[in-house]
Order: sequence, then C-alpha cells, then structure tokens
Amino acid sequence: MSETKITKNMCMPFIDVSATSTADWQRIDKSTVFEIEMNAETESFDYISQELPTEEIAGYAPSMDQEIATYRGNPIYDFMFKRFYNCDVSHARTLICFPQDADGKLPAWLVEDTTLVLDAMNWSEGKITWSMKFGGDIQRGTYSVTGGVPSFTAAQG
Repeated sequence: MSETKITKNMCMPFIDVSATSTADWQRIDKSTVFEIEMNAETESFDYISQELPTEEIAGYAPSMDQEIATYRGNPIYDFMFKRFYNCDVSHARTLICFPQDADGKLPAWLVEDTTLVLDAMNWSEGKITWSMKFGGDIQRGTYSVTGGVPSFTAAQG
C-alpha cells in the first residue's frame, strides 16, 4: 500500500456567509492556522481498587482557532469584520471538508450552529482572529466541490 502525504490545502473549512436559508459557502483561505482541537470532556474516577484515578471521556467539544488576513473584498474578511465592528454575538453554519479517505470518500462535517467567538483585530499583523466552537450536532457525510462551491451529502444510517 502506498502512502499519501496529506497537506493543508487538502482540507477545506467553509463558512456560510449568507443571512438567508440559501447557503453562500465561502472558503477560509487567507489564513496561516488550521488546527481542530477536540477538547475532550473528561471525568476522573478514583476507584478504591486502583492506585491512581481513572480518566473517562464523557465527550468532545471540537473547536478551531482561526484567522483571516485583512483583504477588503475577501468574503470571509468582510463577514468577520462586520461582526467585529458591530460587536456581534455570532453563529454560522460551517462545513469542514476533509481530505479523501483510504476508501476514496470525501468525508465532511456540517455544523448548523457554530459559535464564532471574536478574539482580536491585529492591524500590525493584518488579521482578525476568532474561535469556532462547533455546537449542537455534527452531521457527518461526504462532499463534492464544483467551481469552488461545496455540496454536502449527509451519511445514511
């Protein structure tokens, strides 16, 4: 079996920048960070039969710190700057399109209620930073991209 190197451009994060029920998916592009943190929610049990406590994972609260370079006209910058300027408490639909898996599928997460937590506007570095807190349910499925626009298909079962 041959190995395939997975590179940063093979995983695509999108935000729906529309204010309507019709999605306007825009790719986060002018960013130099891309790390999804799982944020395990754990509970410690100190059983009397064991020397040390045991950690159990209750679940995960995935999130991703993100940034966008300050290019007026970039749909993600314009979307985030409006929220920054207005001090908005924001939620958005997000779509994380993962690289092709070993079975040839294109796996994706669709999150209907991602909280966008604004962090900072750094004019010296030319970027807005924020956190994306994936809330509610993560819909798992597959995607395709045509002309730069993603299409999500929910997994069956």
